[in-house]
Formats: sequence, C-alpha cells, structure tokens
Amino acid sequence: MGKNFYSIMLSLAGICQSIVLVNQLSETGECHSKSFEICIDSMLNLYPTTVLSIYGNKEKNLKLGITTLMSLLNVNAILKCKNSIKMIRYIFNLITLENRLENNIKYKNILFKELSILIQQHKNRVYTYDLLADRLAQIYLDTVSKLGFRIQVSGSKKVLHNIVIQNKIRCILLSGIRATMLWKQIGGRRYQFVFYRNSIFHYADMILKKINDTKYS
Repeated sequence: MGKNFYSIMLSLAGICQSIVLVNQLSETGECHSKSFEICIDSMLNLYPTTVLSIYGNKEKNLKLGITTLMSLLNVNAILKCKNSIKMIRYIFNLITLENRLENNIKYKNILFKELSILIQQHKNRVYTYDLLADRLAQIYLDTVSKLGFRIQVSGSKKVLHNIVIQNKIRCILLSGIRATMLWKQIGGRRYQFVFYRNSIFHYADMILKKINDTKYS
C-alpha cells in the first residue's frame, strides 16, 4: 500500500504540475520553463516502466507539482490562495475529460497514433519544445476537443487571445490528461482526496524534504 500511495502521489503531482502551469500561462503568458519542458517530455514516453520514468526518473522534476499538490491538500492553504478553487476545478475537469477519452475508442486510438508518429519524427529530427508544443496542441484539437466537454480556462483575456499561449495551454492540458490516465491505472480514485488526503500529503512532504536536501541530486 505504501508503494501504491507513492505512485499515486507522483501521478497526482504530475496532474498538479500541469494545472499550475496552465494557471501561470493563463494569468501572465509565462510559466516555469523547466516544468513546461518536463510536461512535454512526459507525452513522448508511451511505454513507461514506472510513473517516475515518465518524468525523467527524477523526483525533483515534479517539485512544482508536489508543492502544488500539498497546497491543495491543505485546507488552510486553500482558503488563503484565491487560485486554489480554480485549480481544483481544473483537476476534476481533467478527470472528466480522461473518462470521456477512455470511453471513446475512436479518439483514443487517434491520440495514440498521432503521438506515436510525433515520437518517431522527433527521434529522426529533434524538434524544439516550441514546435513540440504546437504539434501536441494540434493533437489535442484533433482528439480531446471533440469529446463534447471543454475545460474553461480563466485568466487574462489579453493573454488568452494569444494563439501561442493557447497552444501551450492545450499542450499542457494534454499532459495533464496523460497524468490522469496514469493516476487511474495505478488505482487513483476521487474518494482518495477525502479519505486518504493525509497519507498522500505525508508522501508528498517526505519527497519534497528529500528534494530540498542539499545532498539530494
């Protein structure tokens, strides 16, 4: 059970890393660049051996997601942060989208096929992260956007009218759906947010302390 909670925590951190990047992009047009690249890389590994392998086998690559997860599991922190409710809504919207995708064989297969093609092309000709983001955004439009449910991203109207930002947000939402798939595959369920909140918080706190240890690399 301990190992399972660890994996569940990591996958939730992956989800949280996605939604906090979406929030940053929608508000300012910018986001944590390294975490953005890690989310893109997570989409280029279709056959992971572990949850952590999707994120470069380094817990520190999920630091932003872990800190966000901990804040969303802390009732007092939620009350103090105006964006917490919005990010929680994003999480449950991602779960809804993942459910729809899982039940739609057509678009699920298209998604897998398009990602496989992109991965092969990336191997033959290394793409920049900006180009990968554009390609992943188009895959999102070709699949997820046709599932009959859309995540309403709120933020600066000026920022959200920028097509580059729109594509980055779609790309990150796709990585969030991927993380949600992993979360469900390893036993993640909605009720855990209520009944196992303390256990998940414990593992997140333990890993964050290890990441922050100067001896940890």
